[in-house]
Amino acid sequence: MEKTHAKIILQKRETPLESWKIDASTFALGLAFVGIGWVIGSSALQWMGAFVWIVFVASQASTKSQRMTISEARKWLDDLEAGNDQ
Repeated sequence: MEKTHAKIILQKRETPLESWKIDASTFALGLAFVGIGWVIGSSALQWMGAFVWIVFVASQASTKSQRMTISEARKWLDDLEAGNDQ
């Protein structure tokens, strides 16, 4: 049986400042949930903030290994087209 490879390559151009803004806004959302939940005494809202942070950290950790530069992606595609398994 022939091996098939599936990998999504998404070229996203963003500056470090744009990336920082996205990360900061997600962090602020979690902080807002926890802070407002603490002020009004809602443990459910505090747990929602914790959940947002957990999802944020997990998504950041999972995308770091999948990122490639354009030249790395070209090399990967060339190797895939040539039949070299990685």
